[in-house]
Amino acid sequence: TSRSGPNPGWEGDLPRCSARSAMENGAEAGGGRPEYSIIVPTYNERLNVALIVYLIFKHLPDSKFEIIIVDDGSPDGTQDVVKQLQQLYGEGRVLLRARPRKLGLGTAYVHGLKHASGEFVVIMDADLSHHPKYLPSFIGEAKGNRC
Repeated sequence: TSRSGPNPGWEGDLPRCSARSAMENGAEAGGGRPEYSIIVPTYNERLNVALIVYLIFKHLPDSKFEIIIVDDGSPDGTQDVVKQLQQLYGEGRVLLRARPRKLGLGTAYVHGLKHASGEFVVIMDADLSHHPKYLPSFIGEAKGNRC
């Protein structure tokens, strides 16, 4: 099924994978430390968080990574959606690092960095202003290779 998402101009398939297939190429499947930590601060992003997580998995299919969701006590149910994503993709791939209240974007980055275990760190906004389709080229540049 195809539909337009919350970001106008986005068209794609909705997630259709099992936890097993989602984890096969990731941090848990290969064991050990993930190569990338992707930090996504959230506040009232219930409608966007599942989409960005799905798109990260779609655009980094062969990478070992973890996604660290730093939620600032969203009252809209963002944390509930993240917990469902953990069931789908695995708690070792999607990490929820909740904070009790809105403490600000800068401190959310710092909080995420404290929990990051990857060799490289990427910080992305949950509203898709940083689209995951660019992750392979960003990572290639960071490694000194063209993708």
